[in-house]
Amino acid sequence: MTDYRLLVDGSWVEGASGAHREATSPGHGGAFATVAWGERADAARA
Repeated sequence: MTDYRLLVDGSWVEGASGAHREATSPGHGGAFATVAWGERADAARA
């Protein structure tokens, strides 16, 4: 499974909380990746 981070100011970084969520396909309902979970602090630094 692919793990995606946040793109902030041209760099791929972890979210401030370090949390990740599973992304699921609407076609088959299965998980295909994990994505960094952004928060207010991440938006502020972007």
